[in-house]
Amino acid sequence: LNLATTAGVTRNTLLNLGALGRNLEFLAHHEAAGQYYDQLLQMLSSSSRTENEEIFTIPAAMHHVLHGDQARGEAILREWIRTNLEETNSHRFRREPLEQWAYEALHYLGMHFIATGRPQEAIQLAEKVNRYKPESADEQNGMYHGLVARAFLGLGQLDRALEELARVHDVESPQFSKVEGAKLEILDLWIDIARIHVAKQDYEKAMAAYVALAYNLGGLIADPRAAPTVRWRFYWLQQMTFVVHEMISVWMIIADAQTRQMFEATVGNALLQLKGNLFVALGFHRGPFGSIRFELFTAARKYAVAARKVISRPGDAEAFLELEEALREREEVERSLSTADINPSPASAEIFSRDFRSNYLLTEESLCLDYSLVDCHPPQNGLAGASGGLRYIGVGLTAGNLRVVDLGEAHEIETLCRPLIQALSTQPLADEGEGAAPEDSKQLAPAPRDQLHESIDHEDVAKRVFSRIVAPFEPLPRALSFSSDGVLSALPFHALIRNGRYLVEDKDVAYCYSVLQREMQYYRQLSSSGAVRPPVSRSALLLGDPSYSTSSLEPLSGTKIEVSEVGILLRSRMSRSEDNRFPLDEVRVKTGADATVSQLLAVYQPVILHIAAHGRFDAGQIPTYASRSVAFGRHYRWWQQVHASCINELDNALLHSVVMLADEPNAIGDPADGGLLTALELSSLNLFFTLVVLSACDTGAGVTESGAGVLGFQYAILASGAEAGLLSLWKILDEETSSFMIDFYQYQSDRQGAKAAYLAAVRKHCRRDGHRLHPYYWAALVFLDQERGHVR
Repeated sequence: LNLATTAGVTRNTLLNLGALGRNLEFLAHHEAAGQYYDQLLQMLSSSSRTENEEIFTIPAAMHHVLHGDQARGEAILREWIRTNLEETNSHRFRREPLEQWAYEALHYLGMHFIATGRPQEAIQLAEKVNRYKPESADEQNGMYHGLVARAFLGLGQLDRALEELARVHDVESPQFSKVEGAKLEILDLWIDIARIHVAKQDYEKAMAAYVALAYNLGGLIADPRAAPTVRWRFYWLQQMTFVVHEMISVWMIIADAQTRQMFEATVGNALLQLKGNLFVALGFHRGPFGSIRFELFTAARKYAVAARKVISRPGDAEAFLELEEALREREEVERSLSTADINPSPASAEIFSRDFRSNYLLTEESLCLDYSLVDCHPPQNGLAGASGGLRYIGVGLTAGNLRVVDLGEAHEIETLCRPLIQALSTQPLADEGEGAAPEDSKQLAPAPRDQLHESIDHEDVAKRVFSRIVAPFEPLPRALSFSSDGVLSALPFHALIRNGRYLVEDKDVAYCYSVLQREMQYYRQLSSSGAVRPPVSRSALLLGDPSYSTSSLEPLSGTKIEVSEVGILLRSRMSRSEDNRFPLDEVRVKTGADATVSQLLAVYQPVILHIAAHGRFDAGQIPTYASRSVAFGRHYRWWQQVHASCINELDNALLHSVVMLADEPNAIGDPADGGLLTALELSSLNLFFTLVVLSACDTGAGVTESGAGVLGFQYAILASGAEAGLLSLWKILDEETSSFMIDFYQYQSDRQGAKAAYLAAVRKHCRRDGHRLHPYYWAALVFLDQERGHVR
């Protein structure tokens, strides 16, 4: 600016100011960006006409429209349009077409006119701008007709809007065909088509349009070119969640019971696919690793350390720069591991053309119960509707049958379930009879309990929760698998009471993200490039009783006994006799100062990974540059949403789920001295064919993302491809947990699989002397069943 004052304004001055404004806008520092854009506009107004002036004028004016003085921004753009695009005496001031970025920016000016109640101005703008569309204009055609269609929607002219959309899409019978290379703005037209059909109460065409849109979004998640990193896949998943939730909202407002039933399978498939596509978003495209083993883990660990520096040094620009660099390195590794050769079917949108009632992994003796927290926002008069609130929707899937049940408003379900979760996760007083701890157990002092907990009859509430959440899917087969969202993700379903008994006493209860997860694992294993082979060397790694000498954490003596006893049991499986189905070649037990995170790098793809230590889930937020909207489409520079922060919701959740191990001597610069293992790092390991046991507090807790389940260690186990997992939903006692774990491995050594061993241990610990024992002592531990027996 000083140079411009003394030596005059040059093109380089304008370029630098424009770049600075865009970078600040990119980081959501809109006030500072506006100041530099104002300087830029002032220089343009006081100097002679500049070549390609629109590269400065349009971004600066659009920033005012979206984030500053709307009237000023509009006035600048109107003047530019009058000078450059309008005809006078049949002469055009401009002969060449607009560049694509300028065309898109003016398109969003039209969207701004519609959003502010001026649809007629949007139509006039669209007609002017459309004369100067680029030569390869398929995408611009879609944007033009889409803008005009939305303007007609704003005028209440549904038929005219449908006519415009028909110029670029088949509005009568949308197909599943993929829109190659389509941008979000083009796919966005499908939601307009769907909303118009909803307004006309033509639900069959509306559902077809929603499905076509979700199909393409699923394809983007499954396409490593469109989604080369986890952040991109998670972004597309969020967009897909918005679309699927709107489709379900429409299904719920259909009054005719027969019509609702006609679309029940479509709705159920859509909800199942959301969680199925989460697996794609996590790393379905990872190749079989080959010689690459720990590069992704190392990059994730560097990123986690940089994030801790941001927390410990708030406002430090150098810490943020280090975090950005760590993210860049991590995503480079992700891209190098990504492969387009893996057949994503049915992990991609082909799921919508399938009938999951014929799922080969399901039998008449198994039932998957999938619970989703749905944001209901049915459209109004062909336009986006306001949120009508959150509801829980349950999907019951078994061989030959799929049922969708609206369980009710979220606050009703949460009001019912939260007191039960609190009662089960709080240590009972010693005089509570059958709920008391055994006399021979060593336990912590009883936790303080609030008035609500004092007055609750947890068994009565457990019966009522079962009646509201699970009973609608009766009759129940022997094997039950639960996948849940929201508050239900913290609910131990196996401790609910049915017919006077804990559910787990009569049913084989396990947990998973989605039944589709198993099917996608199966398809991956069938692909030549994506199949992961069992390790040549079968090792077990046990970490326990970490040294906490430099921290305020209490030592956990029970964990030393736990890993020692488990190690003895596992070494008994090292023989390769005919009656040993799962022989081990090596059992490593590390305790004290040796129980460090770096031990994970010493064993590649272990068969068993067991960590007994302190754990925690901290729901605090790491500072980010900007929050992002997840509403589908209609964003100016929508791609910036992916990059607006170097920590997105997914990273933030994973960085706050931690297990605390011993300090690393060489962890220079890490505020945690290298002693934390986050869910982000665990998710970056290749743990196919591994049983992961996290014997620590709160390892099953996390952030619940609508449509994506629990983002924490549950996510990490899924992303790593682990065979199965054992986690805790709340704070657990040292000695009690050690006793449970020893029994769990003892049952495995008796030739039972991991799931059967878990069920046997739970059934042993849920009763004492024939009486029901309070679930606090045994129900926290949940088994994530991701078994792929068909694959092996």
